[in-house]
Amino acid sequence: MGSKFSSFILVLHKYLLLSLEYWRGLIKSGLIYGVVPATVALIMTYMYIQSAGEIDEYEVKEVFDQNFIHFNRYRLSSFLVSLSYIVASSMFFFTIKGGHGWLVAGLLIYFLLLISTTFSYAMFFMAKKTINIKIAFALGFTMTIKRFGSTLLLWMAYLSFAILAYYNLILFIVLFPVGYVMIVEKVSRSITLPDHK
Repeated sequence: MGSKFSSFILVLHKYLLLSLEYWRGLIKSGLIYGVVPATVALIMTYMYIQSAGEIDEYEVKEVFDQNFIHFNRYRLSSFLVSLSYIVASSMFFFTIKGGHGWLVAGLLIYFLLLISTTFSYAMFFMAKKTINIKIAFALGFTMTIKRFGSTLLLWMAYLSFAILAYYNLILFIVLFPVGYVMIVEKVSRSITLPDHK
C-alpha cells in the first residue's frame, strides 16, 4: 500500500512540475507569443513522461525546455491565435454587455470553440509528427468537423475548465495544463496522420 501511494505522489509531482513549466514557458515568452511553443512542449513532455517511466524533476524541466526552444520559432502563429481569442472574447463580452442578442453571442462562442478545438488538434499533430504548422492547422480544422464526437468531448472539457477558472483560479492554474494535455492526447491518439513534409 505504501509503495503504491509513494508512486502516486511521484507521478503527481511530475505532472505538477509539468504544469509549472507550461506557465513558466508562457510567461517567459510574453504570454501571447508562447502559446504554440508552450502547448507543443507540454504535449511532447507529457508523452515523454508517459513513455520514459522513472524520470526526475530536472529531466522534466530539461525535456520541456528543449521542446519549447525547438518550437519557439512559431511566435507569429502564437500571436495570431492569441489575437483571435482576444478579439472573439472581447466581441462576446461587448455583445452580452450591450444586449445585442444571444444569436450573436452564440456564434461567437461557436467561433471560440472552433478556434480552441482546431488549435488543440493542430498542437497534438505538431507534437506527434514534424509537420508544417499550416498543415497542422488545416488537419486540425478537418478533424474538428470529421471527428465531431471527439470535438464534443473537447468542448465539454473546455466548459469544465472555464467553470473551474471561474470558481477557483488557483486550482485552475495547477490543474489546467495537465488536465488539458490528458484530454487532448486521449481524443487524438487514434488519429492516423498522413505523410506530409
